[in-house]
Amino acid sequence: MTDSEKSMNNETSGRCDSDILVSVVIPAFNRPNLLHRAIMSVIDQTHKNLEIFVVDDASTEDLRSLLEGFSDDRINYLRHEINKGGSAARNTGIRHSHGEYIAFLDSDDEWFPKKIETQLADFLKKAPTYHASYCRYEVFDDDLGKVVKYRGFGREGNLLSDLLFKNCIGTTSSILIRKECLDRIGGFDEMLRSGQEWEMYIRFSKYYSFAYVDSSLLRYHIHKQGRIGDSKHAETPSYIYEKHKELYMGNRKANAAMLSDVGYWEMALGDVRKARRCFLRSLLADPLLMRNYLRILMSFRGRLVSE
Repeated sequence: MTDSEKSMNNETSGRCDSDILVSVVIPAFNRPNLLHRAIMSVIDQTHKNLEIFVVDDASTEDLRSLLEGFSDDRINYLRHEINKGGSAARNTGIRHSHGEYIAFLDSDDEWFPKKIETQLADFLKKAPTYHASYCRYEVFDDDLGKVVKYRGFGREGNLLSDLLFKNCIGTTSSILIRKECLDRIGGFDEMLRSGQEWEMYIRFSKYYSFAYVDSSLLRYHIHKQGRIGDSKHAETPSYIYEKHKELYMGNRKANAAMLSDVGYWEMALGDVRKARRCFLRSLLADPLLMRNYLRILMSFRGRLVSE
């Protein structure tokens, strides 16, 4: 057991869940109706020892007045004067937080009442083995008015090898994480406008492990109002691959899969030659990755098709 783990064990030993301060960070850009719903889901948490930071990322709509309508002194309003994206908004919240744990909630999602209580209890039971927690959640289509699927990877421990292939954990709205661990890795990468949670999970997993709660503790909404930083930026797979190239080179199958995805996005940008080079490099790494053959064919047909 490391000195850090011993310290965590001593901190959590014999403690009551209600003693633990959790900092909640909500990045927000416009959509006051959705933000109101998100904040209410935090206020309704059965775990009451919370501080709430709503980080307004230069909204053009008046979010301050919305927050002033809540009679809850746990709510803190922070504002960027220029739009910086979801990563920067989360980092601003992290810098102002005082809790031992940080939980993130996207402004268009909502937690179920026992979300924080359940994850904290699981943490204390498993300490000091794990340093962050994620959970199963339901995906709700607002247009259809129903749950369309559930997401939950189901594994716990060190997930680095899984995360090199894809974001198997999902939305940051499911995450509860020790602040000292998040501080160590440097928060979110502000160069990324999408995929920032995936990249953060990879860095986190170089040092720490995830616990998993197999209960649906939040609702992730699909709607037409857009999500902060959720546009499909083609640089995301390329950026993550280059930033963590050493990790990918040490995992042949993950390297092949990511090169194939980089090629796919390069093709979406119209750079067919670069895309084909990525596909060929992927084939050299793993000739059995079948989607490469389809993607090479697509590159000659000049259009993307659904896979």
